[in-house]
Amino acid sequence: MIDELRFLVLDYSKKDLPYINELCAYLEKNCASIVQFFDIKNFGEKVNVKLWDSLTDFRKYYEKLFSKPNAPYVVPKWVCGFANNNDVHTLTFSEFVKTKSNEDSTFDDLKKTVMHEFVHACQKKIDKFGAYAWITEGLAVTLSGQYENVDVNKLKFDATLNEMQFGCSNYTNYFLMFNYVYKTYGKNHIFKLIKNINLQKTKTEKLFNETKNYYAQGKSK
Repeated sequence: MIDELRFLVLDYSKKDLPYINELCAYLEKNCASIVQFFDIKNFGEKVNVKLWDSLTDFRKYYEKLFSKPNAPYVVPKWVCGFANNNDVHTLTFSEFVKTKSNEDSTFDDLKKTVMHEFVHACQKKIDKFGAYAWITEGLAVTLSGQYENVDVNKLKFDATLNEMQFGCSNYTNYFLMFNYVYKTYGKNHIFKLIKNINLQKTKTEKLFNETKNYYAQGKSK
């Protein structure tokens, strides 16, 4: 089944029918604010969003997409969504809650996951180089609202510089570093980093050390 919205095309199954109207209304409203945040004047091709109704098939597709010759990719059990250029893949809610750490998730969590991946697709439209993980994932967890009800004072920043550059399993660290940089330097600085790979490489270690010191001092507001 297909629904075409302003910024995306949603591919779903009968399993999604009980909540599809709510999901579409949520996406129509929130996708517009994300596009506005990125200041995308010419959006171009709509983002393709697929809700998989089989976790097994979802993982097989993921493996096939990211495996390399003689190096098969093993999908982490917590993976419940991903973006690949202009395509977003997540799960129908009944399959979403079968993934590790999402067993007690609500439908709101699924909606925010779809939005998280949509943020990635939007960033791809303006990011020619591919930003470091703390920017890419920091944008996604922040703009999707995945940490909107979390008390920052109760979170711990314990990542390494390498993890903030190239990836870690604890997304809280992405949020904390992005939260510090965004509040300290503002949106324009984030976009300068995205659009200038050399500036990004030069400044990230400094920003990482500032972030580490900031939270070590117990200052999160």
